[in-house]
Amino acid sequence: MNEQEFRRRFPHASRAVVQLNTGAAVSAAEFKPAAAAPLDDRFPREASRHPRVKLSYRARVVRPLDADNLAGSTKYITDALVRSGLLHGDSPEALTIEWSQEKVGHYEEEQLILTISEFA
Repeated sequence: MNEQEFRRRFPHASRAVVQLNTGAAVSAAEFKPAAAAPLDDRFPREASRHPRVKLSYRARVVRPLDADNLAGSTKYITDALVRSGLLHGDSPEALTIEWSQEKVGHYEEEQLILTISEFA
């Protein structure tokens, strides 16, 4: 579409919009997106450089949780351990996680015991 036709259809368009839509000032080469880097270069395999780790959560609680609620409630702790540098990642190649729970009689006895060990 040429500039006259574009201005006839869009009389209130700014000069920049007219130039962009009619190709008057911008070459087609400027619109090409940058080539994406290959995926294997973006995310190096850190798990292969570090030993696999076993993370065990043992909850001592008055009212035991469903297994999925227990596992879900520890997600933020695992993420914090990764961010702090204590774990090298939480991918399945880098980490194995176990959950268990024990019923206790009083709320004063409730605790979450976390054990980090190397996994063979």
